[in-house]
Amino acid sequence: MNAMYISVIIPTWNRRQLLAACLDSLAAQTFRDFEIIVVDDGSTDGTAAYLADAYPHVRVVSLARNSGFATAINAGIRQAQSDWLFLLNNDMTLEPSCMELLADAASQDLASLIAPLVLCQDQPQLIYGAGDRQYVSGRPEAIGHGQPVDTFVHPRRIFGVSAGAALYDRSVFERIGLFDESFGAYFEDSDLNFRAKLAGFRACVVPEARAYHLGSASLNARHLWRAPGNAAATICSS
Repeated sequence: MNAMYISVIIPTWNRRQLLAACLDSLAAQTFRDFEIIVVDDGSTDGTAAYLADAYPHVRVVSLARNSGFATAINAGIRQAQSDWLFLLNNDMTLEPSCMELLADAASQDLASLIAPLVLCQDQPQLIYGAGDRQYVSGRPEAIGHGQPVDTFVHPRRIFGVSAGAALYDRSVFERIGLFDESFGAYFEDSDLNFRAKLAGFRACVVPEARAYHLGSASLNARHLWRAPGNAAATICSS
């Protein structure tokens, strides 16, 4: 694997117990060449002080008020110092080999947007998402959501990735811009996937790289559902 350095960017808003689990899983990674940037999006639970005490190696970007995922993640991207950016929700944890496998895929130039296989934390035999497909209506869908991981046939080439856990080449943001902050939270990554696709960037999933998601825990289960539903039947998957 070619030498590379990754900036891990984690937006967070309260729920620091989730963040601790996420950071602990990063500490256990076999891949070690990364920095961690936590964007404290106006937390009121003492997150910044907690990080300074318990995780002094973490760089903290503090926002004065809660501004939403897109604004927070953009603030982290602007502070990042590497050519590869791993965007990660605070309610995600990673298997120890996850970042190494993603970095290996990046070094092989497989794609510019690279997703791990995300499993349900409370039911790890089930898939939360294997990248994103896109309906012609504009609505995204998590590929494989709710399906058993042991029997699922994983697509290597996908339309896009979920910003909840994905590795991005910095050139993506340099060419098409950052996340559209008018979305606030949800669907901002779908918009970016569209722009990246139109600009000629490729996306892929690395099913051997595993992450675990505690569904919508960072928002106390308030969310807009992105799993398979009643969207139009025609989809774009590559």
